[in-house]
Amino acid sequence: MEHKNKSLVWKRLTGQWIVDKKNQWSLIIYIFVITIFSSLGFQMTVTMAQTLAAGDNSGSSVMIISSVVGYLILFLSILLAFAISNYFVGPIYRIRMHMKQIQESGELKPVQIRKGDHFQNLADDFNEFLQFVEKKSQTGKK
Repeated sequence: MEHKNKSLVWKRLTGQWIVDKKNQWSLIIYIFVITIFSSLGFQMTVTMAQTLAAGDNSGSSVMIISSVVGYLILFLSILLAFAISNYFVGPIYRIRMHMKQIQESGELKPVQIRKGDHFQNLADDFNEFLQFVEKKSQTGKK
């Protein structure tokens, strides 16, 4: 019975939580990297603060350097988070704006997103759908 429950949990995990393996695993890895960098920067800053609070001034230059490095790592983590969020959200935003443009103009033009961005498969599927709609509308007019 317990073995059955473990396989059910695994099926739920992979079946309901992992729906787009390529994109989800990439995002999970990016989030993990950002978390590691942020934790490292935070830990360096806390260590420096604890050492200074204890009154140990013997390694003050090391503490200053670790503090600067810690804050730099935190700053870079924030920049990395913005870049990665644009990498994922940018294509979805572009497709949404393209859909609104189609609604306003009525012209079924294919959407284009930057090469190398995630969700290229979504843009390709959307363009195939537009071709399907255009073919259906042309056969309906005849």
